[in-house]
Amino acid sequence: MEVKYLDRTEINPITWNECVKSGSLNWVYAYFEYLEGVCYEQWGALVAFDGTKYAGVFPLPFRKKWGIYYVYQPYFCQQLGVFGNFENLQNHGFNTSEFLKLIPRKFLRVHLAVHSFCGNLENVLKRPNYVIPAGFTPEEFNKDARKNLKALEGVIYRETSDLWKILEIYDTAWGRENMFTWANTYEGFEQALQKLSPATYYAFNAIKNEQVIGAAIFLISGDRIHYVCGAPTSEGREIGIIHGIINHVCEKYSTHKIDLEGSSIPTVAQFYKKFNPMEEHFFRIEQNFRMWR
Repeated sequence: MEVKYLDRTEINPITWNECVKSGSLNWVYAYFEYLEGVCYEQWGALVAFDGTKYAGVFPLPFRKKWGIYYVYQPYFCQQLGVFGNFENLQNHGFNTSEFLKLIPRKFLRVHLAVHSFCGNLENVLKRPNYVIPAGFTPEEFNKDARKNLKALEGVIYRETSDLWKILEIYDTAWGRENMFTWANTYEGFEQALQKLSPATYYAFNAIKNEQVIGAAIFLISGDRIHYVCGAPTSEGREIGIIHGIINHVCEKYSTHKIDLEGSSIPTVAQFYKKFNPMEEHFFRIEQNFRMWR
């Protein structure tokens, strides 16, 4: 088995997706189409070859500034890392740590969030990730969450194809806080969703008295649902509609884990903890001036 760096133009999309789907982490974040969108068609990857097959892949979104190439974490793409058959890769000596060593030196800076399912990493930042187990019902949520859900009786949740409307609601609620720019920050994400099969995401509005009071987009990744984008309107914020949005997805996808994603912002973390989630972790890679490492 050998590992090569390939530009996106050298990658076979079908072979790539087959590799991602063959592993235990069949995450939409790593699908070729999704990366094409959120990376604005500017990315490459480390690919482990087993003959002509891709045995493992490690996406590397990049940008170029002042003549310097650097790897970064795209918006609406919480975690990347190694994808494929982990057992096979590790039997050949390839885990996350080994892939990181093989990132080409032309990338002078690497800032990435990577999952923790293909080997541990030392001397890097660990970030929390909150996941509601499959089959959870409101009885498992804390008292405050159950109280909010009771106040949301009568709200209906309706699937929608109007992705831009959801993104407008998101930008109004959180755009300034995240220093996002309308509409540039969102175009790649919207294009990524348009490239995907509709079966890989669930977009919906929360409606009360025929008025939209919140909206969300979740990615459907194997046995895991990723909460990638969600927000209330001003009316929805007053009645805590995000409680209802999360509970709705728990009910609709009761056989799936609901990945709320992590947050190092204390107030956001405390909100997620209302749902009594399991705590996982992911790694934050921050390598600078790599040519001298």
